[in-house]
Amino acid sequence: ALGWAMCVCFPLLASLLLAPSFAWTAHRSAWIAHRPHAWSGGAVRATAVAVAALEPKQLTMELVRSNRTVQLMRLWEEHGDDFNAMHISAFWNRLGKLVRSSRAEQSWLRARGAALSPVRERTLAMLPDLEARSLVNTAHGLASARLLASSPAWLQLWGSLDGAARAQCDRRQLTPQNLANLAWSFATARHGVAPLFEIIAAQSRPQLADFSPQGLSNLVWAYATAALPSPELFDEVAAAVVSRVGEFNNTQGLVNVVWAYATAGHEAPLLYAAVASRLQQRADAAA
Repeated sequence: ALGWAMCVCFPLLASLLLAPSFAWTAHRSAWIAHRPHAWSGGAVRATAVAVAALEPKQLTMELVRSNRTVQLMRLWEEHGDDFNAMHISAFWNRLGKLVRSSRAEQSWLRARGAALSPVRERTLAMLPDLEARSLVNTAHGLASARLLASSPAWLQLWGSLDGAARAQCDRRQLTPQNLANLAWSFATARHGVAPLFEIIAAQSRPQLADFSPQGLSNLVWAYATAALPSPELFDEVAAAVVSRVGEFNNTQGLVNVVWAYATAGHEAPLLYAAVASRLQQRADAAA
């Protein structure tokens, strides 16, 4: 045992002696016994490492740069105690992007999703600290990762997100992009709470001119998906799409608009004609 301890400790002690400028305040000497984690699937390794603490901005960048879910989980394991509201938001936002874009990451989540429980509990505790953008990014990341309200494990978090989102709406802290993404997130999560959607509609209508084409598409898609009719919103979005249909350069966005109106059973003949004309223009240009 003594020999093992010397093998492990001596290189670290030597490095400290050879580097007198070592900044103790910038590092946390955290000894981590590598055990088989629920998220790693790895074998037991009786080794120890010194984990350097990261500045808040650096930790955010590491989260954003992660290209695998296991990297996110490693950052959580090593620096979770230092996570602030921005880090929680960045974690879920990045997880959502990874899962949406990779079948391998989807498979990882299905096999080891329970490992996210501590992050979920930390998120619940920190919801009051999340400002508008971080709150929306958190909801969007969770929905993108398919961590849905239909799952008992995630229902409480979505219920709390609903309350926090309504509080942000009451303070009128949400931009058009925030509003569209929030509606999309709750509809995708199958947590279509009528009071929240009523608030989103009321705050979106005066700002429709500032919504991007994708934002308009996501907005009506969300209401149709959640089966929550909003006739006045749909009337005004239809008028906005007709007047700005030339800005729609994404065929899927136009298709989603038509699907939303058809699914909601909301009549909009001028909208259908404008979309058909725009799709024909795009087809002719591609020929």
